[in-house]
Amino acid sequence: KNTLLRSYVISKILKEINKNTKIISTTGYTSRELYQIRKQYNHKKGKDFYMVGGMGHSSMVSLGIALNNNKEVLCLDGDGSLLMHLGGMGLAGNFGPKNFKHILLNNNSHESVGCQPTTANQINFKNLSLSLGYKRFFETKSKKNFSKELKKFLKSKGPSFFEIKIKNQKIDNLIRP
Repeated sequence: KNTLLRSYVISKILKEINKNTKIISTTGYTSRELYQIRKQYNHKKGKDFYMVGGMGHSSMVSLGIALNNNKEVLCLDGDGSLLMHLGGMGLAGNFGPKNFKHILLNNNSHESVGCQPTTANQINFKNLSLSLGYKRFFETKSKKNFSKELKKFLKSKGPSFFEIKIKNQKIDNLIRP
């Protein structure tokens, strides 16, 4: 059973990133929680681009930024978004530079638009990402090894892929960017 909350994962990421890291977050609860956590806890490290209304496009925007920049670029993606534009993984894996890192927040649902299930629980993202050119794969589904895996992921040379299995639950009274 997935025990990690998206808000916990985002908070930990914000504490671990470099001050110049660029975060591109997918539409829906991911961008909204990133925005609220930054605002609520005054996290200053990194710069964000919220893909509000651009479901499925965060990986390609992240790739474009990573190709034109030497700073670390993190793509915060959801399984519904990733599956919507699955072809982007092939481009990111084959053309992604060392500074490109792709995080999949996988709750097997389109949570922010009604919790309809996706088919993400049927996909082996390790085999998929590595077969599409990503150099490294990381995964976790509990707090037990999350911090250790996150640190290894952030230190890795990309393109790297990190599947984090999370549960369906959002911050109450979530604000919008």
